[in-house]
Amino acid sequence: MPLDKIAEQGFLEGFDLFERARYSDAYTIYASLVRRYPTEGKVYFWLGWTLHHLGDKEKAQEAMESSAHFASVLPQNPYIVIANWAGVDLADIRRQPWLNKAKDWAIKSDQPVLIAEAQCEQALFDRDKTRARQYLEEAISYTPDDAQLLAMLSTMLIDLEQYEAARELLLEAKERRVTSFNLLYDLGRATMKLNREAEAMAIYEDAIYGKGVVSVKRTNQFRWAAHLLSRYYLRKGRFRDLSKLSFRQLDLEDELTAQKKAYRARLST
Repeated sequence: MPLDKIAEQGFLEGFDLFERARYSDAYTIYASLVRRYPTEGKVYFWLGWTLHHLGDKEKAQEAMESSAHFASVLPQNPYIVIANWAGVDLADIRRQPWLNKAKDWAIKSDQPVLIAEAQCEQALFDRDKTRARQYLEEAISYTPDDAQLLAMLSTMLIDLEQYEAARELLLEAKERRVTSFNLLYDLGRATMKLNREAEAMAIYEDAIYGKGVVSVKRTNQFRWAAHLLSRYYLRKGRFRDLSKLSFRQLDLEDELTAQKKAYRARLST
């Protein structure tokens, strides 16, 4: 049964909380919604991501699998999400069973973009970057403003040392107001490779202080961007900015730690 008007408003509130990295509060809303609407795939999908950020990997996977069972249209292929959670890198053998399911789910959805994305992920697993790029560009041709697919392509271009192409791709996306931490991080990387340090540091600042940072803050990308900025500030004598950056990192760490504690406490009651 689809969400009624009030439940849809609650779902949007949960998504807003998730976007602002208030995962514990988002969990409260999504958990309540799945009890009332146990066959609504999109609720399970965001519940899965919320649980993942709260550190409950097992329940996150269960929720993501439920989303795939109950829905054929979602923001991402849920089995690709699980595959990425399962593997430490793109060629990790633990990803293969989930990639098989991702392909089946994409074919069942009958959406060309999802099929191309699943084929791209399989090619990456097979370490065939040429084929992966072809599939990825095909997927982007269907949804040119998909930030996740653009981030995958920009990372691929940088890995292939095609820095100008990556920078052009990301600047065009930014002009269309398509942005995310990962896109900004890659734009900073490409710009640094082109020996434009000051411009790259400004881009890293946008990434670190922009919307959506907390959801990726524990990744190596966030840490590396903060590390590069710290060294840059120190070298330029920008001690106030250095102090601000340090407090930003501590605040984000403390906030997520508190949310995880609140989630665990709720489970124990």
